[in-house]
Amino acid sequence: MTGISLLCLLSAFLAPSITHEPTLANALPEPKVYLTPPVARANVGALVAVNVSIADATDVYAWEVALKWDPYGVFNYTTTGFKINITEGGFLKAGGTTTLAKAIEGPPIGQLQVGCTLSLTETGVSGSGTLATISFQVREENSTILDLFDTKLYDSDLFEIPHTVEDGLFTSKPSVSSTLLLSVAPSSIEINRNFTLSGSINPVVVGATVTLKYRVAGGATWTPLATRTTNQTSQYTYQWKPISVGSYDVQASWVGNLTTLGDDSDVVTATVNKQGSTITLILTPSTVTIGSKVNMSGEITPKHSGVTVNLEYRLVGGIFNTLSSVTTDPSGQYRYSWEPPQPVIYEIQASWAGDDTTSGASSIGSVHVTTPETTGLDITLIGAAIIIIVIVVVAFLLIRRSRGSK
Repeated sequence: MTGISLLCLLSAFLAPSITHEPTLANALPEPKVYLTPPVARANVGALVAVNVSIADATDVYAWEVALKWDPYGVFNYTTTGFKINITEGGFLKAGGTTTLAKAIEGPPIGQLQVGCTLSLTETGVSGSGTLATISFQVREENSTILDLFDTKLYDSDLFEIPHTVEDGLFTSKPSVSSTLLLSVAPSSIEINRNFTLSGSINPVVVGATVTLKYRVAGGATWTPLATRTTNQTSQYTYQWKPISVGSYDVQASWVGNLTTLGDDSDVVTATVNKQGSTITLILTPSTVTIGSKVNMSGEITPKHSGVTVNLEYRLVGGIFNTLSSVTTDPSGQYRYSWEPPQPVIYEIQASWAGDDTTSGASSIGSVHVTTPETTGLDITLIGAAIIIIVIVVVAFLLIRRSRGSK
């Protein structure tokens, strides 16, 4: 780039540029330098302000950017001074004392440079904010790309920080309004299933970037969800699988372009419910005698290991009483043995309460408890046995008496 080098202007503070690759893996998003608003609009003669912004930054000690536009005449230059003003934003100021350097180049070049560095401090600034605000006076009815280039970020060791860059747009031409539609289908699902988010821009805009975001229903904070590009019929679609049960607000937006104003869709509510479950109960045997045990077993579907299954019993039509609580094994199954105390019919219930993503379930079975059968003796046989015994005794006595008389 021709003109004044910002590295020269900041040479008292910055060492020569060194490309630095972090030695440790960084799971944080890469910093981004971008313009806000992404599409700036103003009438001829009016002032328009554009912010050079930064997001997701870590340990920023100094920065510099260059900005150009074509045609250069879209913004005003005068012989007494430029109708372009550059002021420092609050991002780097949060770290302490700063020094700002800037250079605006006159016609026929439409471009400027600006940079800033901390001093008298050992650490940089992290987070998001505004690096600088650039104000223009609009000279003619026209449009231009606001092209960010030669952007550099330096950390507190004066190593360059890798980052992404997003340009902006400016127009003073009349623009048509647009309508952005969004629908969610179905409006309610079970966890681990997908919503289909879809919609369109009217009038037709091909290749427009639509940004989707969501929040807890009625909440204050939106979370970015995804970006999608409109197709040849100005439509977009996205499959969304939420990870938590609850109700969510979803909204789509697009910033517009040089001929069409952007729009935000209506807020649509999407509900995520717990998935259903079943629990089985097998009683073996289903008929037992008093003093014997009945074996209870079953499983939860979908499989849930390490959860509590409550076992209860009651007389038919009565109130359930707690029998025991058991824990499912790694295969989601449970087992328990019980000796019923009375010879009646019992109803047994197995249930589990569910968890954050799955609804509970219950199952009922019955077991019949009987008394052991007694073996009865025929009274006729008993009587005959007594008669035989009497006859034998009498015969014995008579024989003995007859022998004694001799």
